[in-house]
Amino acid sequence: MSEAERRTLVETDPFAQLAAWLTVQGGRGRDMLVLDLPARWAPLAPWVEQVVEESLGKEGRGLLVFHDQDLTSASAWPDRFCILRVNEGSGGGLPDRPLAVLHLDSAGDSASCATVCARCFAGWNLTVALVGYLEGITFAGQPAVERYKSYARQLRDADGGLPYPTDDLSSTDSGRLELFSGAALVPELDGESRGAGSVLAAIVMSLEGDGKLGYFDLTVNGESAGPLWETARQAGTMFGNRVLERPTKVRSGPRDYHSTEQSETAGPPDLLSVRVLVRDPEQVMSGDYSSRFLHAQALGTLFAMRDAGRPVLLATVNRADAPAALVELLEAAASRL
Repeated sequence: MSEAERRTLVETDPFAQLAAWLTVQGGRGRDMLVLDLPARWAPLAPWVEQVVEESLGKEGRGLLVFHDQDLTSASAWPDRFCILRVNEGSGGGLPDRPLAVLHLDSAGDSASCATVCARCFAGWNLTVALVGYLEGITFAGQPAVERYKSYARQLRDADGGLPYPTDDLSSTDSGRLELFSGAALVPELDGESRGAGSVLAAIVMSLEGDGKLGYFDLTVNGESAGPLWETARQAGTMFGNRVLERPTKVRSGPRDYHSTEQSETAGPPDLLSVRVLVRDPEQVMSGDYSSRFLHAQALGTLFAMRDAGRPVLLATVNRADAPAALVELLEAAASRL
């Protein structure tokens, strides 16, 4: 291709344009991208989040991707995010933030739809590669994920019980949830304020006071289905978007540990993460399966996050109590904020 042909291709390719726009926004301090998708394209969101964050979340930098947000509260969020709308979006109102629109059109027949999907996947790969090139980020490899995996393997294969943390243990008023918050995180609290909700609220206020509360993460270790997941999705989004007034991720472990954990551990640092671990996971339908590896993975991410200086808390619950206990924790924290 001639130089003129290459220039024309770059200037007219929508995903090259998207990469340029995202790079400009990043240069202006907007390292968060909120996706506004119509129902038809909503299943694309987790894949976009994964390919962006596992590739660009390196050395304290990168681009964070959020979806399924309560955008009615977004006008109160800090000015660190921009919005990408696909076609007509979700139909809801959007806050006054930088907006790009990506048009994904097809003739409606199956072959045309498949072509547009393939073009979209390939295009996002191009966008990520170009942003990495422009920002000087090596997009290949996930070193932070490898660190947590190393912990998980060691914990799984070690003799004896797993080393659950014992530092700064608090519990909800009902005692159905225990919270391990980490000695370095917890501000000074009087004896009557050591409940789990009070501890979580105090950590939030401390991070916010230091200007280090960029977004909230709630990760449930287990299947992304059932009452616990639905409760976490609704309660976590409400707590993050409306109470903390921050973009929010509600993730499932270990599934999301293989994708967005790279960014949570090594990307933009200003997050607060709460990891929920069910002590007695559901039994398999046939055969034997020890929950040790699931628990080892969860603890591995906790240790890797703490090694990286990230504020991460571990909440442990029993399966039968999990949904109600999680709501109790977040409501108790919200009442103190």
